[in-house]
Amino acid sequence: QFRKTVCHVSTNGDTHFEDLSDVHEIEVSKGWTRFVKTGVPNGGYLSKGLYKYGILARFNGNQVALFTHKPAGSSNNLNSTALHDELDLLVQGDAFAKSFKNRALAANVKLPGDHFPKHACTPHLITVVDLKYNAEGAFVGTVTVPLPGSGLPIDDETIEQEAANRSLLFDTFLVVPLLQTKGLFSERKFSGNTDTGENSDYVGKVVDAFAHHVVEETNGHLMLADLQGVVGPDRSIILFDPQAHRQVVFFISSTHVADYMIALEAAQVNGTRGLKR
Repeated sequence: QFRKTVCHVSTNGDTHFEDLSDVHEIEVSKGWTRFVKTGVPNGGYLSKGLYKYGILARFNGNQVALFTHKPAGSSNNLNSTALHDELDLLVQGDAFAKSFKNRALAANVKLPGDHFPKHACTPHLITVVDLKYNAEGAFVGTVTVPLPGSGLPIDDETIEQEAANRSLLFDTFLVVPLLQTKGLFSERKFSGNTDTGENSDYVGKVVDAFAHHVVEETNGHLMLADLQGVVGPDRSIILFDPQAHRQVVFFISSTHVADYMIALEAAQVNGTRGLKR
């Protein structure tokens, strides 16, 4: 059992969290840890990144993807903070995707995806990309009864033995829709964490333009990075696992130059981790 935290975005782009009081139930795969070392989705194990595990779960009768931080070097508090930050950026990214599509439609720019009917201001048929982040219905969940312990100090090599009987590693988790990646759907990476996109195909150029749009719309204060997603047979794009670099401005006196250099170095290394507006 758990309670939800959802994230909303206002018309001016500000985001805020809402803690809901209703208690829900989610079913989480048990024994998924046995397959972590293989790196192959199986037995409820979906994926692993630099900091997170992806786990198969079921909520309201639907299969979903559940994410939790790796235990090594993390804790309940760090896990919760990082997942809230990711939900915040996921919702922001989806709002930018909507403004990008509106901008394209207003400029009569043809992009792959959904068809829009004719309007007086757009006399010809416009095709606008179904570009979005995997944010619909996403939430952070916090269990109503805390799990024993405060996380497990283990890595991929020992997680199978130490956590074999646990489905959750921490009290907080992130839930997003489970994406189709087989058949006519393909998973694709469009840019890196420190490398801008230089795609040559049509869909890739759309994502490159979207990234540039975000920089323009935020006046250079935010740049989405490590853009990756699933491309459908109609060339629709669902982006996931958002990352971003933010412009951080420091006002310092000459006596605090050393502190500034330390903070700047940490910001460059961590990207969005630990940085908030």
